[in-house]
Amino acid sequence: MKKIISAVLFVFVLLSLTACADNSKNNSDGGSEEPTTESSVSEIVSGTQSENSDDTSSAESSEEQIRTISSSLSSPLGLNSWGIVAKYNTKEHNYINVPIRITAVEHGQKATDIVKKFMSESSSYNYTEPGQDAEWVVAEYEISLDGFPVDEGGADSSITSSVTAENGGYFEYGDKKWSTTTVNITDGQYYFEGTVKGQIAYQMLKNRTDYVITLGEYDETQAFFKE
Repeated sequence: MKKIISAVLFVFVLLSLTACADNSKNNSDGGSEEPTTESSVSEIVSGTQSENSDDTSSAESSEEQIRTISSSLSSPLGLNSWGIVAKYNTKEHNYINVPIRITAVEHGQKATDIVKKFMSESSSYNYTEPGQDAEWVVAEYEISLDGFPVDEGGADSSITSSVTAENGGYFEYGDKKWSTTTVNITDGQYYFEGTVKGQIAYQMLKNRTDYVITLGEYDETQAFFKE
């Protein structure tokens, strides 16, 4: 009888040790634990992501993590760097911070064709040729709407923008000073989440890049870019 009890106890201990070893192996392989992430789009929108992040990433899909970089007029971002900008929310009637970046800046005939096409289909604009030594320029941007509160109508990709000299003031051309205005070009669609695209167009002197593109409402969160 004692031999039978001893045999049963031996089998029980052996099975327990085997189960513990399997669990230990799974944990070491990462099979039973979720990997931690440094930030998420929802954290950025809610304001928990630091604006002093020093990393950028592509965001072709809403599943990718977006890290942002703080910017200013004196320290603007380059192309494809994510900043933070305030976008008006029609559901809650306030401004919400969203990640934004400029992905490309088009000059020459390509930019002119984009502007002509948009204005020919718009009832609000009439196409005008740029002034002497000037050209149309089109800056393409992306906004992440993941975590952005929307009502049943969704949200568009428009954003408030301006283009100024590097000091935030007028441009100097010879003995003259001048300024330029921007036109927001969107596809007219409304979205509920994901990364959406838009464009702004403006006139600029040819071969001149010493300017800053500012996105976002004045007195709210803004992002600054150079091409």
